[in-house]
Amino acid sequence: MEIQQLAGSWLQHLPQLEIRRPIHSAEFRTRCKHNIRRQLGAKRTELLLRDHGRGQQRNGEWLLEPSAGHDTNFVTCTNSWSSSFLEKLVCKPSISECPTQTYSGAKGASKLSTMRFSPIATRGLLAFSVGLLLTLAAEPVYASAELSSKPQALWFGLVEVGKAKTSSLTIVNTGTTRFTVSKVTKSAFQFVPSGYSLPFTLAVGQRKTIKVAFKPSAKREVDGTITFSGTTAGLTVHVHGTGVTGYLKGNPSSISFGTVQVGYQKSAQITLTNNVSHEVGIHRLYVYGTGFSYSGLSAPIYLRPGQSYTFTAIFRPKSAGTIGGKISVVSSAPNWNVVVALWGTGGSTGNLSLGASTLNFGNVSVGTSKSVGGSLAASGKSVTVSSATTSSSEFTLTGLRFPFTIPAGQHVSFSAKFTPQSSGTASGRISFKSNASNSPTIENVTGSGISAGQHRVTLSWKASGSLVVGYNIYRSGTSGGPYNRINSVLQRSTSYTDASVQAGKTYYYVTTAVTSGGKESGFSNQVRAVIP
Repeated sequence: MEIQQLAGSWLQHLPQLEIRRPIHSAEFRTRCKHNIRRQLGAKRTELLLRDHGRGQQRNGEWLLEPSAGHDTNFVTCTNSWSSSFLEKLVCKPSISECPTQTYSGAKGASKLSTMRFSPIATRGLLAFSVGLLLTLAAEPVYASAELSSKPQALWFGLVEVGKAKTSSLTIVNTGTTRFTVSKVTKSAFQFVPSGYSLPFTLAVGQRKTIKVAFKPSAKREVDGTITFSGTTAGLTVHVHGTGVTGYLKGNPSSISFGTVQVGYQKSAQITLTNNVSHEVGIHRLYVYGTGFSYSGLSAPIYLRPGQSYTFTAIFRPKSAGTIGGKISVVSSAPNWNVVVALWGTGGSTGNLSLGASTLNFGNVSVGTSKSVGGSLAASGKSVTVSSATTSSSEFTLTGLRFPFTIPAGQHVSFSAKFTPQSSGTASGRISFKSNASNSPTIENVTGSGISAGQHRVTLSWKASGSLVVGYNIYRSGTSGGPYNRINSVLQRSTSYTDASVQAGKTYYYVTTAVTSGGKESGFSNQVRAVIP
């Protein structure tokens, strides 16, 4: 502060003005000794009032408390001196466009006074005088010199006691003039900035990267600040870290899945245990290697000290050969990246073939069933068949128990059954799932449903003599009998039609002759009828 003339003990109550940024225009008004109101003419302008009296902030403007009896709604100045009153704004050479206004009035006169100025230089003195004898020089006028940081705060997380974790901080001069950092202070000894020599200067827009290390000495949370100070402004960066002991452990540290046939999978358990003296968050899992995956863990999860969590690692090879990979567990623990190594071999596979690519059931009466045999054969390598599905409920598979393995060069038999639900042609597929290279292997099936009674067998024979009055007709499902009579009354003619046959079956027929005395002859020759 520069005092050009001394004019009484009330000097300490006068306001001091400091321009902290270049401004296009600004206006301030005076009311007698120490009452000032600030008005800004540009958004970038900041005018700081250092109040030695009783100051308060209202709606973003600083108002110094007025003397008793003054109206705060008007900015006036009343001459209470016995001599004339003088009001003047004095500009130093480094401030341009700064008109000087002088007002002189008799005792008791009032005047609304407005003074404007537009500083454009980086330095200069703004002098404000009240009275005939006093001239008060304010603080130097500076262009803006401000610092910002990226990031705005540093969070070190969990760090093992006795060890250090380092992060980078970039400070940027976002002002309009050079900034010199002359002092760096920290509020907690655990935070150690480095990578600079004092003093250092940043031009407008220039950046500088500072290294900050967190070295905890005990198990506790530490909050602090690091302040970069200069001649006109400063930057304070908040820092936080927690000192802990222990690690996050993954068990086992490596997994070998052995040989797994291509198309099949094998799983293993991994257990994460929090041995840290603080809660640990599991934030993300990464899987590397073709055919490896995991299940049973959806990040994030949080483990208290001593708590464990188990999830599943999976190996499903897509091709033959040895494959390596890993699961990386990213957490907030001091050992933030826990890695479990993975190994496995994809086994080469054989080929699964069918005895017939299509099974044809022919005509089958609705409501009845017909079975047809089929076979599966393995070639090249043994093949494990794990399951089979049918595309239609009218076709079913019998004779197999899953899973089963067919050695190379061998075959197994199965039966397929067709049970039509309605008349008409039906078709479908039986799909065999295996570890064969051609899995799934498809068996096509087809058949026709027909209505019951649609098939008939017509029998005829020669007459047996004049004494014969009729005939009986017998039928069996087995060649040679036993036979059952199928006519309810004696057949007088030498022909008979059987309308009760079913599709897909074979029947055997014989006849006998009956005399007028009721004597029945022996069986005739047997005939066979195959129903399609």
